[in-house]
Amino acid sequence: MQDKTRYISVQVGIGGLRPMLASDVDKLGYGDCKALTNYTKSLLDIVGVESYFTELYGGFDKIDMDFKTPSIQGNHVILNIPNEVNDIWLECTNQKVPFGYIANFTDDRDDIVVKLEEKNGGLEISDFELSGKKETYRPVMETYKFYSENSIDVVGDKIFFKPLFFEATTTSPFKLKKREYPINFGTTSSSKTLVNITIPEG
Repeated sequence: MQDKTRYISVQVGIGGLRPMLASDVDKLGYGDCKALTNYTKSLLDIVGVESYFTELYGGFDKIDMDFKTPSIQGNHVILNIPNEVNDIWLECTNQKVPFGYIANFTDDRDDIVVKLEEKNGGLEISDFELSGKKETYRPVMETYKFYSENSIDVVGDKIFFKPLFFEATTTSPFKLKKREYPINFGTTSSSKTLVNITIPEG
């Protein structure tokens, strides 16, 4: 990967937030931190190695991510590879640094690694697929299987559960009793959730 690609950053429009397609990086041989990290992740996906897109503040001044404030944060992306002893962190923009070495540009600071399993304790995810990324006129679709314990209540011969399980909204985003400013959603969006439930025999 280091021999095939080089780092180039050109921030135009949404390009500062959305990575290039891995197929484009493979063809062109360059990309920014998001594109090269996404490309490396795609290569690892092919050979069955689990990895995660990780956002952080890169720089010699160590700045932690703010987990309490919902906002667009960070200025750099690296790759996380889970490991039983110590996780492996990959800097995908440098053609010379050794595997697993991230130096003082991104070390020793809090970052954001989003994992569906950790966000929903006890959840086991398998067969995850993401489609619709290339066609801007089509919705993006996530498809996966999940296994979860302690998500139902059994009363007599009846089973009670929430059909949306972990996807349901459980808290109101509008908590202020007195609002001083109007709500700005930025842009409209919609989502649909389809859940297929397998009930074991007996």
